[in-house]
Amino acid sequence: MLNLELRDLKLEGVEYKYIEKSEENNTVKFAYDFEKIGDELVKFTLNVICISESRADEKSIFMGVAMSSILHLESDGELSEDKIEQIVKSTGSTIIYPYIRTIFQNISGAGTIENSITLPIINIAKVIEDLENEVKK
Repeated sequence: MLNLELRDLKLEGVEYKYIEKSEENNTVKFAYDFEKIGDELVKFTLNVICISESRADEKSIFMGVAMSSILHLESDGELSEDKIEQIVKSTGSTIIYPYIRTIFQNISGAGTIENSITLPIINIAKVIEDLENEVKK
């Protein structure tokens, strides 16, 4: 059995800028990092980047957000390290993604509603799983 407890959420970075018109408009990309911090703490970081077409001018908008969670875990030893890592990635991404969606909306919509970026509601745990499968190929 595994017991997880959220200890901390940290906004690692935000970037918002206008760039030259991009072929990658309306794309969202994800990356993550998993790091053990001692015996019972893990840090899971989720990075989300979006390139969106600016409706106000002939440019594109680049926005990126990185956020991490510190999770305390207790295991009775019955689960393998790989299974624990899989559970932490799934739980960590599920905790963080709604906050990242809100940050995207608040920052991008602050200047003008035309350039507001709304990230889709998705099964982020499945996205992380798919990213892992791509790496393994």
